[in-house]
Amino acid sequence: MRRHLFTSESVTEGPPHLASITPATAAAGASIALRGTGFSVVAGENIVWFGTEAVVAVSYLPLASPTATEIEEIQATVPTTLTAGSYNVMVQTGDQTSNADLNLTVSP
Repeated sequence: MRRHLFTSESVTEGPPHLASITPATAAAGASIALRGTGFSVVAGENIVWFGTEAVVAVSYLPLASPTATEIEEIQATVPTTLTAGSYNVMVQTGDQTSNADLNLTVSP
């Protein structure tokens, strides 16, 4: 369940879908952008997982008009506890979790 961008009501949808991570390589502590669909418009309701480490998204931005195929962006900070390597990234909104087929490479 997530809140609709133009109303205060919650809407039930499928799980979020993560389409891209920019940049694909970043240092621990850096800000990254995650684009996809199905994110909550309330940034703090989007939990971004880097392997087993989780952070709360710091911002939400709609990139297209809200439709069934709306594209959205959330920003998150790469956890400072991550060491160099590749991490599977997912977004959790409520009890639903996105696809887990994108990776972020943390640089040394």
